[in-house]
Amino acid sequence: MQYLIEHNFLSESWLDFIRAEIRKFEGKLSREGYDNSPTMRDKLDPRTAETAYIDKKNLLHSMWSTLFWDRMEERMWSSEDGALKHATYTRAGATLLSSYKDGDKYGYHVDVDLDCIVTAVLMISLTEEPQFTGGDLVLGDSVEKFENNKLIVFPSCTNHAVTEVSMTSDEFKDRRFTLQHFISSVPHRTVFPDESNTK
Repeated sequence: MQYLIEHNFLSESWLDFIRAEIRKFEGKLSREGYDNSPTMRDKLDPRTAETAYIDKKNLLHSMWSTLFWDRMEERMWSSEDGALKHATYTRAGATLLSSYKDGDKYGYHVDVDLDCIVTAVLMISLTEEPQFTGGDLVLGDSVEKFENNKLIVFPSCTNHAVTEVSMTSDEFKDRRFTLQHFISSVPHRTVFPDESNTK
């Protein structure tokens, strides 16, 4: 299993924009599951975070179409993982905002039921220093510690989890946040590079 890591993914100005957009979701996140109703996955893989899918017109979604691909496409194409390579052809995807407060966690699961082949997770803290402990991303047998502005990209079939968050504050701004971008398996481009001369 191969995954990619990019530290300090966003510039300071972009990070400020993203934090401002996340703050607008206070009181608007759901604890009920991705489709706002309890799911079988919640029973199998306990999830206690709050989530919301992001509208495609929102900055939290549109940022992926430029920032992500400008920074990550070459690394993904150069990787030895077939899913990471294939995702460079699709580009289509959905964005989810997740919020974890004291006691929240996410059990082991995979993301393939979301019709995606690659998952990108951007860790975000709204404060300069995280006001919590835990909230680390477990990828198979590896543990990636929470680090503000850290991007992790991995095949969606990877078994992964989020460790329990511990914090004393009840304030929204002190929570652990992630933006997940699920890159679809449905091709977006109509002509692949190695097929350009076949017509």
